Amino acid sequence: GPRGPQVNFYQFDDDDFIKCEKLIREEIARLSATIELKDIVVLAANKTLPMFQKLPPEIEQESVKRFKGLDSRAVILVANGEFSDDPELAYVGSTRARSVLSMIGTKSDISIVKKGR
Repeated sequence: GPRGPQVNFYQFDDDDFIKCEKLIREEIARLSATIELKDIVVLAANKTLPMFQKLPPEIEQESVKRFKGLDSRAVILVANGEFSDDPELAYVGSTRARSVLSMIGTKSDISIVKKGR
């Protein structure tokens, strides 16, 4: 059958927003070597995550719920424990990428996304 997108997982500890922000910046830099910034979307279970203020303006930033039904070439999915309360959110967020999905989250969030793939 058809293959899904390439998936990368990056873990941070609960509420370690400094490491989370660093992982997001590093992943944007890695992806932008082969994908235009306008084709990268950062989705968050909680749109108010602090690092969203520091992203390049070309990168679309959205909550998973608002991006439902849409897709992008590359998706960076960010969660800080929210998927434990709402596994459907994990499914919706992890199915938005056409080519590359990068999951940046806590151990529990990553586990939930891996189970659903």
